[in-house]
Amino acid sequence: VALDPKTYQDNLGVAALTSSSARDVLMSRWHKPTLSVVSMKTSNTLESYSVIPCRAGAKVSIRYVPDQTAEEVVEGVRRHLEHEFAKRSSPNHLTVTTVQCGEWWVGNPQSSVFLAAKRAVA
Repeated sequence: VALDPKTYQDNLGVAALTSSSARDVLMSRWHKPTLSVVSMKTSNTLESYSVIPCRAGAKVSIRYVPDQTAEEVVEGVRRHLEHEFAKRSSPNHLTVTTVQCGEWWVGNPQSSVFLAAKRAVA
């Protein structure tokens, strides 16, 4: 798999990548745990920026790896959010809901695509 880190960075529209090495960039995208905020929503249906919404939410996607379980990752995120929220001494409420969990890997590690990826990062 050919990857030019500078072209990839430009396509993403980001100031910098965590590494200039194609191998490291691919490893971080395919092999390491990640947490991505995929959507945010508030009760502010008017989208007025001077209104503080009474409710806000976010959806995150988490990729975990073989030495982790979905339950451990979900619980770790929950504990972290509750810890940070408690530091604010807010009268508001925090609710963490798990919508869906899956296995860390669903695929055939002997497929041609998997083997090409393996060769690319080896």
